[in-house]
Amino acid sequence: MLKRLAAACAAVVLLGGAVPIEEHGGSGNNMRAAFLQCGNFQVLPMARAGVCTAVIKSRVLPPQVLAMAYVWRGIAFVELTRFDAATADYDAAVGVVPDFAPAYMARADLHLGLREHDQAVAALGEVIRRKPDDIQALVKRGSLLDYAGRQDEAIADFNEAIRLDPERVGPFVDRGLAYQNKGDFDRAAADFDEAIRLDPNDSGAYRARGRLRFRQDAFAAAADDFTAAADLAPADPYAALWRFLAQARTGQSDEAAAELERRAGRLNTAVWPGPIVSLFLGRLAPDALDPGEHVLPLEQLGADCELHFYRGEHHLLHGESERAAAEFRLAVATGITEYVEYGAAQRELGRLGR
Repeated sequence: MLKRLAAACAAVVLLGGAVPIEEHGGSGNNMRAAFLQCGNFQVLPMARAGVCTAVIKSRVLPPQVLAMAYVWRGIAFVELTRFDAATADYDAAVGVVPDFAPAYMARADLHLGLREHDQAVAALGEVIRRKPDDIQALVKRGSLLDYAGRQDEAIADFNEAIRLDPERVGPFVDRGLAYQNKGDFDRAAADFDEAIRLDPNDSGAYRARGRLRFRQDAFAAAADDFTAAADLAPADPYAALWRFLAQARTGQSDEAAAELERRAGRLNTAVWPGPIVSLFLGRLAPDALDPGEHVLPLEQLGADCELHFYRGEHHLLHGESERAAAEFRLAVATGITEYVEYGAAQRELGRLGR
């Protein structure tokens, strides 16, 4: 989540002809290199924070670049679990450039990571108040409202994003998810269909429609969607995993396992969620599945939910319904509505009559 945020933030400064650092001091060339290192997420967070501090103290930066350095240092502080320091840096960025959207977005992502939904919604509301046509902020706020069970408000944000850009795929997918969470499966399907019509190469749209079909017990159709998603994004472990689960539910467990084996060569099975692929291929025992430790509560609870959900699916495929139900209950107990496995575990418990 943090690296995706950093990439989005960088585009604000590095694209569109930001003010050159060289024009603001004789050490401009060195400072430009330091600034880029400040935002290099291949560097460890402690080192990045130090470089960003030097950049901030240089006093040769134009306002947007200084604000971006504060945001990047804040993200490094989040990785170091220094959340108060991160918040202070996001505030400092806004102090430099009051309308600096990346600072508000970063603050919202931190609140989301800490599962502080109301504060995250408020931070995004500041972006939208200052720039009502910010589609990224509208979509992100809509998703947060959806996670909080406020589907009607979420749909209103997605509607506005679609009005602003009716050719953009993401808002249709996200509105479809909100309709699905509201129980309006017909409208959800219509939105997923429209997203695929707009961009037949969008793997996320196929994945979303596949999960809806899986929920509706249309396993063969779901497998077709997950096949399309996996073909379009061969390095995506979730597409491969859900394709396997859907095909296995059609009674073709051996064929599903063979196809998962074939696709596993393109997946990183060493890093979560890759080990889940190894579980279904029989290379890893359920008790050996370990999601590891994550910085933010959102990611830790999400990984724990995934752990229990996929363990439950493994037990279910092996005819161990009691053990499966126990794992699904543990997945639901995480309360992590932000992850699709939470709702999927609820559905599995319904199928089991629990």
